[in-house]
Amino acid sequence: MDQAVDRVAEKVKRWRMESGLSLQEVANRSGVSPSTIHKIEHRHTVPTIAVVLKLVDGLGKNAADLFDEIRREHSATHVRRSEQAEVKGNSGARLKTLAGEKDFGSMGIWRVVQPPGTEVACEPPRPDDGEIIIYLEEGQLKVEIDDLNYTLEAGDSLHFESPYSYRWQNNSALPAVALVMSSTCDSIQPMLSAQMGLPAPLPPQPSRENSVSRPDLGHTSPPGY
Repeated sequence: MDQAVDRVAEKVKRWRMESGLSLQEVANRSGVSPSTIHKIEHRHTVPTIAVVLKLVDGLGKNAADLFDEIRREHSATHVRRSEQAEVKGNSGARLKTLAGEKDFGSMGIWRVVQPPGTEVACEPPRPDDGEIIIYLEEGQLKVEIDDLNYTLEAGDSLHFESPYSYRWQNNSALPAVALVMSSTCDSIQPMLSAQMGLPAPLPPQPSRENSVSRPDLGHTSPPGY
């Protein structure tokens, strides 16, 4: 309890000073008396949740700002190899949670093994504003993002915003192994819900040297065809 009171006091005082506000000005904005604010900042009283929320609102913050800062400054999650959970999706893809999901819902990293002849699709686009990074360790993946097509080979990466519709396919004869990083855990749900099987093949892909940096718009065939 003492540690939590200390952290609330520190945050309230720092936010007030950064905003250039006096005790009276914060009191006018929050409805909490100047004397109570003074006592909170100097750890002379234990504020109720209602009072803390009033102060946070009066300082132009929200509860998440307060509690997220406290949690992130004092929390760390050590996931041992034996504790890394692995699940299997409908398409046969295996997802191992390397970090995230349990304690920090805003970020995560997964190791994905995508079987040959399967795809992951997210249609229609998700409403969130997250981002996804795919780093391919082994094999090959063909990725379509909002009608732009990319070929990833081992060592390639792709970074995109998750609200776009996207899909990736493993058309090769070998499993594709990738690290998938996401700023929101919800973005990886399509990996679990995707069904087995592939639709019609994606359009021709760009050459190896342009495979990630330049999308294939279908105007030319890759060299060697």
